[in-house]
Amino acid sequence: SAAVHLSGAGTVSALQIQIPKNADPTQLWLRVAYGSAVSIDLPLVAFFGDHSHLVLHRSTPLGAVESTDSYIFYSNLPMPFQNSMTVELENRGASPINATFLTSDGVSFLLKYVPTVK
Repeated sequence: SAAVHLSGAGTVSALQIQIPKNADPTQLWLRVAYGSAVSIDLPLVAFFGDHSHLVLHRSTPLGAVESTDSYIFYSNLPMPFQNSMTVELENRGASPINATFLTSDGVSFLLKYVPTVK
């Protein structure tokens, strides 16, 4: 699995996950925890559409679209947090998927984060 941990207070204003077309997105699991409390824990495709299979769609708040060689899942739903937040992507399938945050040739995360100023 790949995860990013954010400390302090802030808001994640956008999340983008890019997966190569030769990977199976139904085997990926998205987990979001606020502090130690897990708030989102479900298949990636369920968060972005249908529980059991990939459904391509585009809207302002969230969607799943395709490019030439990948699927792009995006969410513009704000996710504010007070103390800390962890976003994790886990591969629960038998086939390996290289997953790292920011950029890779497997899965990439783009996480727009704004710390809260006190």
